[in-house]
Amino acid sequence: MAILPYVCLRVRIPSLEYETGWAGYALHNPGATVLNWPGIFMILLTRLFVNQDFANWSDAGGRFHWIGRWNGLSSLNNHSTLCLAWLCLLLTVALWFAVPARRRVVAWMLAMLMGAAAAFSGIFVSFIGIKGLSEAINYTVDVAAGRYLLPMLLAWFATIMTMFFAESPSATTADRSLPVLKHGYWLAVGAVLILVLGVFVLPKNESPLPENPLQSATAANSLNGSEDNSLENPELQKRMAQAIQLDKAGKFAEALQAYREAARLYPNEPMALNNLAWSLAANPRPELRNGKEAVQLASQAVELTGQQQAIPLATLAAAYAEDGQFDKAVEMAKKACAIALLNDHPEIAAVNEQLLKLYSAGKAVGLTNGP
Repeated sequence: MAILPYVCLRVRIPSLEYETGWAGYALHNPGATVLNWPGIFMILLTRLFVNQDFANWSDAGGRFHWIGRWNGLSSLNNHSTLCLAWLCLLLTVALWFAVPARRRVVAWMLAMLMGAAAAFSGIFVSFIGIKGLSEAINYTVDVAAGRYLLPMLLAWFATIMTMFFAESPSATTADRSLPVLKHGYWLAVGAVLILVLGVFVLPKNESPLPENPLQSATAANSLNGSEDNSLENPELQKRMAQAIQLDKAGKFAEALQAYREAARLYPNEPMALNNLAWSLAANPRPELRNGKEAVQLASQAVELTGQQQAIPLATLAAAYAEDGQFDKAVEMAKKACAIALLNDHPEIAAVNEQLLKLYSAGKAVGLTNGP
């Protein structure tokens, strides 16, 4: 059991490339590394237990700002770590009270886990020196769960289970009974939780985010330079490309955070507002959708394009549908179809005609694409 973390680590990281230069990155800007280390450490520990939409921070003003939102109990479910952190915490508390003789070992184990988390935080925070605080925060979302947190949690779980099954320190020759026999009810609770995790919590196969027509070259060209300068903004284009790749990879929470950051940096760019609104309206992950916010953002994009571009209107229609305003969704979708045909973009009109059928049936894009 103890070898599982190393197997997982080897499978998830065939070769370490970028991370191996962390010491040099940290020395590039040691002041920022030291000052931001506690913040990254806090984010890392938080994301052990809760999902990335709730444990969400931005770097506005060069400082950490929490921008997450509570979505009920689903916020306590981190799919990336399989909720294993909560199970390990429960078993640790159970071991502390059930086997007092092992409390010193439990304390040492927790100290080692905190040390490992602090070391991993040092790797992430080192990227501030060459990429900035925003990229360091994004990096904890992109790779932390798979490459670092899950192996660490497996090691935690393996250690706890080893201590449960080991002989009691007070056992004599006449009494070699295992703590698991005396306190088997704690393991029964753990087994039930593992079963619940496997049935209800383990991430399902998610279908990709419905393609936003704005992501295609033809549709992007439909937002001409006179109305949308985002096409002349290489930095925004780069951010959009990265977010789109995250969407295609099924990393919807990370993609949403990337769209949010782009909209924060470029609040007057229709492309940034439109793509964030589409992600909020059509996300396969129900906990990531927010119809009201999508309506607000898409409305801004529509106004910025003079209400004469099909793409923002189509996004506004999807946002209305997610918010339950299907009459407005149908109206916007029809208008988007008409403008698309007027501007000689039949492929955009065809997409909107398909979406119009959904809205007429009282269905939102996200509901037809969710898990």
